[in-house]
Amino acid sequence: MIKEPKKLRQRWVAGGIHEIDLLEGVYGYCQVLEDPQVAFYHLFRKEGEPQPSLDEITQAPVAFKISVYGEGPFNRWPRLGKVPLDAEINKYEDHFRYNATTQEYSIIGHGYPPNGTTVPKERIKGLECQAVWQAVNVEQRLRDLHAGRLNYIVEMFRLRPKKEPFIKDFYADQGYDFHWIDHLLNKRDCSDKS
Repeated sequence: MIKEPKKLRQRWVAGGIHEIDLLEGVYGYCQVLEDPQVAFYHLFRKEGEPQPSLDEITQAPVAFKISVYGEGPFNRWPRLGKVPLDAEINKYEDHFRYNATTQEYSIIGHGYPPNGTTVPKERIKGLECQAVWQAVNVEQRLRDLHAGRLNYIVEMFRLRPKKEPFIKDFYADQGYDFHWIDHLLNKRDCSDKS
């Protein structure tokens, strides 16, 4: 009897470059920074195209930097290699936080204003919401970036509407058939009936 090798879990490796399968024959790229930050590049490859070198990946513009649950870089996205972290890319960016009770925004980070200071909504423009993203949501955000459309989660964090639109309606308004959510809704409907 031949034993198959054990599939080892990947560790969080600062500087690690990962390839992300976005389905639909497209791949994106990220670099793991100091825990828990990950930089996602505005660089995509289509199925059949050569994989970019590590240098080509790290020289591409950074689309966004966010915190990600460990499952993404560790197990879903294969590591292509590791490069030393650039101090500029590894710098922790300011984020905004929203207090649903007071309906106020504040900035969290290393700059002005001091952490937790209430700021007007206009001041958060261009900042990421302080959140930890799941790998599947990051993948959808990259699909949206590649297609040039808005991302549901980013917009809900930013706008905080009184009534959030259903995700399929949000994407339908942008001409995108959010077809892969159907099986999740059907599964939930079946479990609700039992």
